[in-house]
Amino acid sequence: MASLSCVALCRGLEKTYVPWHAAEQGRTLLSMRGFKSRSQIDKLGERLVKEGPLEQSDLRELQRLRSAYDEPMGEVRMIVTEKLGLQATSRLKTVNTIIEKLKRERTRLSTIQDIAGLRLVKDMNLTEQDEISRIIAEIFLGAKLVDRREQPSHGYRAVHVIVPSGECPVEIQVRTALQDLWAQAMEKVADAIGREIRYGVPPANDAHRSTVEMLMKMSGMIANLEQLIVQVSESETAADRTTSHSTEYQSQKTRLAVIRSEVRQLLEELKVPGVQK
Repeated sequence: MASLSCVALCRGLEKTYVPWHAAEQGRTLLSMRGFKSRSQIDKLGERLVKEGPLEQSDLRELQRLRSAYDEPMGEVRMIVTEKLGLQATSRLKTVNTIIEKLKRERTRLSTIQDIAGLRLVKDMNLTEQDEISRIIAEIFLGAKLVDRREQPSHGYRAVHVIVPSGECPVEIQVRTALQDLWAQAMEKVADAIGREIRYGVPPANDAHRSTVEMLMKMSGMIANLEQLIVQVSESETAADRTTSHSTEYQSQKTRLAVIRSEVRQLLEELKVPGVQK
């Protein structure tokens, strides 16, 4: 279980105002790289998904677009680290993954919200995840919360905070340790047998299909386990701390800790049939 130290720190920052002119910065960075309008960006996206070989000039233009997100992403990470004391990794979507998303979702390039992303992983329960996500959203004016736990994306669960930055938004993924471990396991399997499984396309190989089905079931198991952990934790109130209740609580807590450890081990040791490690 996570300690409440990070949540306590967040509570102390609930009214913090960050004087960060993200919208102005986002527009300036795009214009500095030659992008004068959203329609110009969308036309680039349309060219990138056409049949046939890609033009090198379009790939260079996409690289310029990616680079515009680097500075806002770095500033968001600095604020999360310095204001909240939380560690987060950062990444820009690769050229290939941007093009794949354009083709898969048939969306406009200017509307993609996760070209720049942070990942914040903490050994915490769902209540702490809720509170940390809420505080992050409050620190960045106009930020939006997207809860992917109730309606997971092909097994993926997390809370996302979309930080507006003009035309260069930054997505912050807030994950519990088990949610992150599951996501890493899915990435490992996808790298081995095909990235499309992350979006619900079943593999042709029966053994591979069984592995993916097992991961989907484990996603549900993790969700149920994390909800139980919160329920057991909340049951330990001052009014209920009788000797018999305390003994039952400790027993439940121990059982859940054992199950949690076993789930972690299964995910960490996951192997894909027929694929060399």
